[in-house]
Amino acid sequence: MENVEKCLEEVGLEKKSNTRAKDLSGGQKRKLQVALSFVGNPEVIYLDEPTAGMDTSARREIWDLLQVSGVSLTTTSDDKLN
Repeated sequence: MENVEKCLEEVGLEKKSNTRAKDLSGGQKRKLQVALSFVGNPEVIYLDEPTAGMDTSARREIWDLLQVSGVSLTTTSDDKLN
Protein backbone atom coordinates (compact mmCIF):
# COMPACT_ATOMS: atom_id res chain seq x y z
CA MET A 1 0.00 0.00 0.00
CA GLU A 2 1.69 3.11 -1.11
CA ASN A 3 -0.66 6.04 -1.46
CA VAL A 4 -2.95 7.55 1.13
CA GLU A 5 -6.17 6.84 -0.80
CA LYS A 6 -5.31 3.14 -1.08
CA CYS A 7 -4.44 2.99 2.62
CA LEU A 8 -7.76 4.61 3.59
CA GLU A 9 -9.61 2.18 1.34
CA GLU A 10 -7.88 -0.81 2.94
CA VAL A 11 -9.18 0.15 6.39
CA GLY A 12 -12.64 1.20 5.20
CA LEU A 13 -12.23 4.96 5.58
CA GLU A 14 -12.39 6.01 1.93
CA LYS A 15 -15.72 7.81 2.54
CA LYS A 16 -14.11 9.78 5.38
CA SER A 17 -11.17 11.11 3.36
CA ASN A 18 -12.38 14.71 3.71
CA THR A 19 -13.21 14.43 7.42
CA ARG A 20 -10.88 15.93 10.01
CA ALA A 21 -9.34 13.37 12.34
CA LYS A 22 -10.80 15.14 15.38
CA ASP A 23 -14.30 14.47 13.98
CA LEU A 24 -13.80 10.70 13.63
CA SER A 25 -15.06 8.19 16.18
CA GLY A 26 -12.56 6.40 18.41
CA GLY A 27 -12.55 3.29 16.24
CA GLN A 28 -12.20 5.35 13.08
CA LYS A 29 -9.22 7.17 14.58
CA ARG A 30 -7.57 3.80 15.24
CA LYS A 31 -8.24 2.77 11.64
CA LEU A 32 -6.68 6.05 10.49
CA GLN A 33 -3.58 5.33 12.59
CA VAL A 34 -3.26 1.92 10.97
CA ALA A 35 -3.77 3.39 7.48
CA LEU A 36 -1.16 6.10 8.05
CA SER A 37 1.34 3.53 9.27
CA PHE A 38 1.30 1.93 5.81
CA VAL A 39 2.10 5.13 3.89
CA GLY A 40 5.49 4.75 2.24
CA ASN A 41 5.48 0.92 2.23
CA PRO A 42 7.42 0.36 5.47
CA GLU A 43 9.00 -2.98 6.22
CA VAL A 44 8.26 -2.74 9.94
CA ILE A 45 5.34 -1.05 11.69
CA TYR A 46 5.09 -0.46 15.43
CA LEU A 47 1.49 -0.27 16.64
CA ASP A 48 0.32 -0.11 20.24
CA GLU A 49 -3.06 -1.83 20.62
CA PRO A 50 -4.10 -1.09 17.03
CA THR A 51 -7.64 -2.41 17.45
CA ALA A 52 -8.53 -0.83 20.80
CA GLY A 53 -11.89 0.91 20.56
CA MET A 54 -13.02 -1.00 17.48
CA ASP A 55 -16.06 -3.23 17.19
CA THR A 56 -15.53 -6.96 16.70
CA SER A 57 -15.87 -7.00 12.92
CA ALA A 58 -13.57 -3.99 12.43
CA ARG A 59 -11.04 -5.59 14.78
CA ARG A 60 -11.02 -8.78 12.68
CA GLU A 61 -10.67 -6.80 9.43
CA ILE A 62 -7.67 -4.88 10.76
CA TRP A 63 -5.91 -8.01 12.04
CA ASP A 64 -6.57 -9.74 8.71
CA LEU A 65 -5.10 -6.72 6.90
CA LEU A 66 -2.04 -6.71 9.14
CA GLN A 67 -1.47 -10.42 8.61
CA VAL A 68 -1.51 -10.21 4.79
CA SER A 69 0.32 -6.89 4.57
CA GLY A 70 3.81 -8.33 4.39
CA VAL A 71 5.13 -6.14 7.21
CA SER A 72 6.82 -7.54 10.29
CA LEU A 73 4.48 -7.76 13.25
CA THR A 74 5.27 -8.19 16.90
CA THR A 75 3.16 -8.04 20.01
CA THR A 76 4.10 -6.89 23.46
CA SER A 77 2.53 -6.98 26.87
CA ASP A 78 2.82 -4.53 29.70
CA ASP A 79 2.37 -7.30 32.28
CA LYS A 80 5.04 -6.99 34.94
CA LEU A 81 7.16 -9.96 35.86
CA ASN A 82 7.26 -10.71 39.55
